[in-house]
Amino acid sequence: MVVASLSGNTRELGRLIQARCLAAGHAVHWQEADDLRSAAPLAADEADLVLLGSWTDNAGRT
Repeated sequence: MVVASLSGNTRELGRLIQARCLAAGHAVHWQEADDLRSAAPLAADEADLVLLGSWTDNAGRT
């Protein structure tokens, strides 16, 4: 799961999705898109599924 969050909303939703995936017995690799130092990147071909969450710009609304 790769997440970029400006205000924290996307990160919060990503954490909820991560928790549901873990509860279902799936392994989850968490990656902050804007901080590659937080975890070593996982090659896309090593994953069965890649989820990408990012912020959007809507006139300053979060």
